[in-house]
Amino acid sequence: MSIKLFRYATFLSATTALVSIAAMDTKAITPTGSCSVVSNSATCSSGSQGSVSVSPGFTATVTVNDGATIDDFQVNELGTNSTFTAGTNSSLTMPSDFALVSSTGSGNTYTINSGASLTSQGNVFLFTPSSSSTENTLTNNGTLTSNSSTKPVIDSNSDKELTINNQGTIQQNGGAAYAVQSLGRTTFTNGGSLVGSVLFGSNADEFILESNGTIASFVDAADGSDTFTIGGSTDGSFDQSLIGSTSTYRNFEIYSKNGSSTWTLTGTGSNDWQILQGGLTISGSLSGGVSGGTGNEMFSVTGTFSGTANLGDGNDQFTLESTGSVTSSVDGGTGTDTFTLGGNTNGTFDQSQISSSSTFRNFETFTKTGSSTWTLSGTGSNDWTIEQGGLTVSGSLSGNVTGSSGSETFTISGAFSGTAAMGDGDDRIVLVSGATHVGILRGGGGTDTLELQANSNTTINMDNELGVEEFELTEKTGSAMLTLTGSDGNLDGGALTVREGTLRVNGTLFNGSVTVASGAFLDGIGQVAALTNSGTVAPGNSIGTLTTSGNFVQNSDGVLEIEISPSAADKLQVTGSASLAGTLKVIPESGTYVAGTEYTILSADGGVSGTFDTTTVEDESNLGGLSVSPQVTADSVTLVLSGDGAISAAASEGQQQEQNTETAETTNRTLTRTTSRTFTTRISNVFRSLRVPGVTITPGGPASPGTPTLGAPVPESTLPTESATGLAAGDNGDLRGLAVWTDTSFSFLDDDQTGSAFSGWVSSNLIGLDTILLDDRLVVGGAIGIDYAEVALESVDGASSMIGGSVSAYAGYQVTDQITVDGLLSYGRAHTETEQRVNGTRVSGTYPSNRYTAATNLTLIQPIEVADDTPLENLEVAGTVGYLHSLETFDPYTGSDGARVGLRSTHYGTARLTGEVSTIIGGHVVPYVTAGVEHDLFNRSGGSGRTGGTAGGGIVAYLETGITMGALYNASFGRGEESQHQFGANIRYSF
Repeated sequence: MSIKLFRYATFLSATTALVSIAAMDTKAITPTGSCSVVSNSATCSSGSQGSVSVSPGFTATVTVNDGATIDDFQVNELGTNSTFTAGTNSSLTMPSDFALVSSTGSGNTYTINSGASLTSQGNVFLFTPSSSSTENTLTNNGTLTSNSSTKPVIDSNSDKELTINNQGTIQQNGGAAYAVQSLGRTTFTNGGSLVGSVLFGSNADEFILESNGTIASFVDAADGSDTFTIGGSTDGSFDQSLIGSTSTYRNFEIYSKNGSSTWTLTGTGSNDWQILQGGLTISGSLSGGVSGGTGNEMFSVTGTFSGTANLGDGNDQFTLESTGSVTSSVDGGTGTDTFTLGGNTNGTFDQSQISSSSTFRNFETFTKTGSSTWTLSGTGSNDWTIEQGGLTVSGSLSGNVTGSSGSETFTISGAFSGTAAMGDGDDRIVLVSGATHVGILRGGGGTDTLELQANSNTTINMDNELGVEEFELTEKTGSAMLTLTGSDGNLDGGALTVREGTLRVNGTLFNGSVTVASGAFLDGIGQVAALTNSGTVAPGNSIGTLTTSGNFVQNSDGVLEIEISPSAADKLQVTGSASLAGTLKVIPESGTYVAGTEYTILSADGGVSGTFDTTTVEDESNLGGLSVSPQVTADSVTLVLSGDGAISAAASEGQQQEQNTETAETTNRTLTRTTSRTFTTRISNVFRSLRVPGVTITPGGPASPGTPTLGAPVPESTLPTESATGLAAGDNGDLRGLAVWTDTSFSFLDDDQTGSAFSGWVSSNLIGLDTILLDDRLVVGGAIGIDYAEVALESVDGASSMIGGSVSAYAGYQVTDQITVDGLLSYGRAHTETEQRVNGTRVSGTYPSNRYTAATNLTLIQPIEVADDTPLENLEVAGTVGYLHSLETFDPYTGSDGARVGLRSTHYGTARLTGEVSTIIGGHVVPYVTAGVEHDLFNRSGGSGRTGGTAGGGIVAYLETGITMGALYNASFGRGEESQHQFGANIRYSF
C-alpha cells in the first residue's frame, strides 16, 4: 500500500512518548511533528507542526488533545470509517491553501469539541470520497474559519452523502462565494452561527434550522427535491419572508417542522408545511396548507390561516386564540384529537363551526386553556374541559363541562342543559340573569363560589330551578334586583354575600349565613340565616317583616332601613341575638301621624346589644312636624313619635355636617379658581414683556433712547394672557428687578337648585412681590391674601360668614418664547361663623379650617398680524390648559344645641381650558375677551362630573412708566343651576 508523501518535515516532538507501530500501521499512517501513532490511532499534542497522512481507504483514528495548539497542522486523506476529533479548546492552523482535514473515504465521523478552533487559508474540511456511498458526518461545536478567497470552509465535491451538525461557528472570512459547498446529498443542521452562504447540489438535500441558528447570507438548495426544516428541542420563531428566490432560503420545495420544539411562523407566506414532530403556530399569515405526521403534533393559529390543514394520524391538538382567524378548514384526522380555545386574551367562538363539514372537523376532545375567558355562541353539543381561565355559554350547550385541578370559571348567560363538575381548586360558576340550565352545577373540591349575577331584574324559584351542589360560597352581583322564592333545599351554596345591587328574599334561606356588603341592599319578607350587615337591610317589600333564624350583626357602616305608615312599620324578627351600630334610616309614608305612636321595628329572642350611631329621617315633612326617636330595650327596638322637635344630638350633628360642608365647598371653589387664575396671569405676562426686542422702560426716569414714552404705542407681543383678573396690565416694563402688585376681586354666587339653593358673595384680596432669574427664564414670587365670604343657604334657612388669610408661593418657567409653565402652592387659614335651622331649632357655631391649594398650567401665546393701521394690527391669541386641586379640612366644634360636630373634609379639583383674544387701541389701552371650559374632577368629598363654561372681558390702561391699572368682568355658568359673576381691579408697579 503506497504512502502519499507529505510536504512537511517529519520529526518527533520531545514531549511525545515513543510509539510502537505495527508494520501495517506504519505503512498506513504517517505522523510528523507533535503527532504520534499507536496501532491505527494518531494522537496530536501541542507543537509548532503536526501532521497525519493516511493511506487512501485505510481506517484511522486521529485525536487532537484537549487544549493542544498546533500552528502548522494537517490531516491528509482519511480513509473509510475513520474518526477525527479536535479536543476541547484546541487550536489548529493550516497556513497554506491546502485543506486542514481532507478525506478520500466515506463513513467517517468528524467531531469538533467546544472551544476548539480550526483555521485554514484554504478548505478547513475537504471531502472527496470515491468508492462508498456511506455518508460522512461532521459535528461542530467549535469554530471553523477559512480565510481563502476561493475555497469554502467545508467542501464536498462528490456525489456522496454528507451530514453537518453545526452548533458552533462556520465562518468564511476570505470572500469566497460559499462557506459550505456540498454537491452530494446533504443534511445540514444549523443551531449555531453560519457566516457566509451555503450551496447544495442536485440531490434531495435538507437544511434544518434550530432556534439558536443564525445565517449571515443565504442557503441555496439548487436543483432537486429539497427540504427546509425548522426543528430542534427549543422553541423558536421564523419569519416566512426569509423564504424566496432572492431571500435567505432559496429553491426549497418541501417545508417541515421537526423535533419536540414549537415554532411560530411570523410574516406572510404561501408554502405548504408538514408537522412531523412538536408544534407549529401561525402568528402571521399563511395561505399554504398544513399536514400532520403519524405522531402527536400540535398546530396553533394566533394570526391568519387561509389554507387547509389535516393533522393526520396520532392524537393531535389544534389551538385557536382570540386573535386567530381560520377561513378554510382544520381536520383533526384519525386518532383522538383535541380542539382547544386558548391564549391570554378573551374571545368568542361560534360552536356551529364544529362539524364534519364545517371549519373544524374530526375532533374528539374540546378544551379551554390559558388565562383568557372564551364565550361559546351558537348551538353545540360537545363536552368541554376547562383547564385554565374561563368558559362562558352565551348560546346553547347541551354537552357537559368539566373543570381541572386549578381555579376555573364557568359562566352561563345562555342555555346550558348539561352537567358542570368543576373538580378540585377554588372554582366559580356564574349564573347570569336570563340564563337557563338543566342538570347539576357542582363545585367539587376546594372553596367554590356560585355567583348569581343580576344584570336585569330576575326571579329564581329555588324549589325547582337550581340543582347546585358542593359550593362553599354564594355571591349576588350585578346592579339589578334578584328575587329568591321557595327554599334553598336545591341550593347547596354555603354562605351568601350580597356584593352588588339588591337581593330580595321572599323565600327561605337556611343553608348558610348572609352578609350584605357595603353599597349592597337586602330586603324581602322571607327568612335568612345569620345576617351581617355592612350595606342596607330593609325588611319588607313595602312594609313587612324579614326574619333571620340566627344572629343579626349591624356594623358601623351598615344601615337598617325601616318604612313606617301611620299604622304599621317594617320589622326585623331575629331568633338569635342582635348587635347594633351604624345608622337607622326611617322612611315615613304620607299620612296623618299621631304623637305617642310606637312601632316595634326589631325584636331579638337572644337579646339586643349596642345602639344605632345615627338616626336619619327621609321625607321628614310627612311626619307633620313630629319627631321620631329609637328606644332600645333588652330584646327589642321601638320607634316613638313625639312632638318635642328633638330627634337626637347625633341627628343634629349629621345635618350640620352636611350643611356646613356644602357652604365650605361653595366658597372653596370660588377662591381656588380666582387664586389660580391670578398667579397664572402674573407669570405669563412677566415673560411676555421680556420677549419684546429692544424695549426697556425704566421706572421713575426718562425713557431710554429708542423706547416708548408715556402714551406711546405698546409694541407687539406685550398684550395680556388670560386677563381674568386684570393682572396682565403693565408687564411691558423692565422687570429684572422687583415688582409689587395688588389684586382685588368680588364674586356674586347663586344656585337655584331645589334642595340646595344658596346665594352670597366672596371677596379675595392679594398683595404680591416677585422677581425674575436665570437669564429671564424663571419667575419666582410670593403673596399674602385676605379673603371674605357671606353665603346664605336658603333651603335650610341658614347663613355663614368667613374671614381668612393665605400665603402663597409661585414660580414659572419660560420653555420657549411662546410657551410657559407655572405652578402654585398656597395655604390658607379661615374662621367661619354659621347659623342654620336644625329640626326647627336655630343652631349656631364657629369653626376654623385649613385650605391647601396646588395648581399647574401650560400657556401658549401667539401674535397674529391681521391688518396694519387698524385696532387689529396687534391682535394676539392665547390659550391656557391647567389643573388645580384644593383640600379644606375643618376643626370640630360644639354647636349651640350641644351637639359635637366634626365636619368632613371637602375636595375640589378642576381641569380647565381657556382662550383669550386681545389688541391695543390708541397705543396704551388694551381691551380683551376670554372664554373657556372647566370640568370638575372632584367636589363634595369625591363626586365628579360637573362641567361649566367661563366668559368675560376687561380693559387695561398703561398710565405711566411702570404703573398699570386694570378692570374686568368674568362669569362662570353651566354647573347645574350654579352661576358666578366676578368683578375685579388691580394695580402694579415695577421697580
